[in-house]
Amino acid sequence: MLDLRGLVALFRGRLVEAGALFDRGARLYRDSGRLIKVGYVRGLRAWVLLMSGRPQDALREADEALELERVLAQREGEAAALWIRSEILGALGRAEEARRDALTGVAISRQLGSRETLSVTLRALASAELEAGDLESAEAAIREALAGADDIPLQSYLDGALLAELLLERGDIEQAQRVADDRLRRNDGFYAYEGSLVFAAIALARDDPGAERLVADALARTEAGGYLHSRLRQRLARQVPAAADASPGPLRRRERRTFMFTDIVQSTNLLDTLGDEAWDHLLRWHDQTLRSLFAEHRGEEINHIGDGFFVAFERAEDGARCAMAIQQVLQRHRVDHGFAPRVRIGLHYAEATRE
Repeated sequence: MLDLRGLVALFRGRLVEAGALFDRGARLYRDSGRLIKVGYVRGLRAWVLLMSGRPQDALREADEALELERVLAQREGEAAALWIRSEILGALGRAEEARRDALTGVAISRQLGSRETLSVTLRALASAELEAGDLESAEAAIREALAGADDIPLQSYLDGALLAELLLERGDIEQAQRVADDRLRRNDGFYAYEGSLVFAAIALARDDPGAERLVADALARTEAGGYLHSRLRQRLARQVPAAADASPGPLRRRERRTFMFTDIVQSTNLLDTLGDEAWDHLLRWHDQTLRSLFAEHRGEEINHIGDGFFVAFERAEDGARCAMAIQQVLQRHRVDHGFAPRVRIGLHYAEATRE
């Protein structure tokens, strides 16, 4: 459930929330003995950490995910972990190691016949080849990735972005524009990040009027979303240094916050036991009770999905006191009325950007 919520947050472009949900999900799977799920979720967290500009933390997470997948003999999970590890190593400047991991992941994916892992490992290989300056090998790898995952939206988007970047590197601006128009027009959530950078880079390569404004907007948008690691983003910031400082102040305000995540334990089983009408009544009581406690402790509700809340607190002590207050209210309700749902609460302290 938490890994699904993490993916929803990721697709909506909320990287801090996604990373915290993946972290909680991995811990819960580990604590409940469902180790077969842990490596996959830790790998996703590693990817989010990389995109958030924390490659060293990402590498530690990816190393542990890879080790677990190998111990459990999960070959597809191993290939996915190798993809993520390859991209992290590339970001750290360890190009040969990145290429080796990508090649191993590609070989495993071919053996398994897995289209999705073949796409991501081929993209990692293309990225490693691009870093090494081998544009021909990079293009061959990314075009194969695109051909095999044309009907998988996220992979098609990311593969298309890398192909457009490669074509720009080669000086083929018109072909890069065609790829971007075909693959990168979606402009919401996570899909807005790399696409906006590609379109800005194309405008800059053409010396279009207003190109620097597009660069500034793309840099501001990606910073606001916490999407800080991108080879293209770094390149644009170097090419147009003034654009990195040209975004509106509110978009660039970085703040430390304590984030709270809550969800009802075994909510699916509870729904089956209670039935729809009783469940709806319970959920309304749960939502009203928690929202009153969030407000009492100066919490800001960021998101609400199903029976789960995502809340931000300016002060860590407010988040901790709110968590304790929730459990105390639930316990009193059990004593007074015989039942209250069990609510899982996680707290995560991180930096975020307020728009």
